[in-house]
Amino acid sequence: MSGEEALKLLDFNMKRVEGLEALIPRLLRTPMSLDELAFKIMGHYGVKVTPQKLALNLVPLRAIIAELYNEGKIEAVADNGLKWRTAP
Repeated sequence: MSGEEALKLLDFNMKRVEGLEALIPRLLRTPMSLDELAFKIMGHYGVKVTPQKLALNLVPLRAIIAELYNEGKIEAVADNGLKWRTAP
């Protein structure tokens, strides 16, 4: 991969993360588990859900959830398991 290609890929990834940081609080107006949230996000982007893609997407999703939680944008609730929702 050339330097220019790498920069384009980095730019794409940064924009996707920024988009997720805005999308996730909107989706979490209804409390969801991490798996439910991953399904919603993948559907939003038109990605076919497979066990492999779901497992891979849960890793960065956990990091983004942690960041949004630390910023006070979302909160955790215990509702038949751990769920996340937009903070009031």
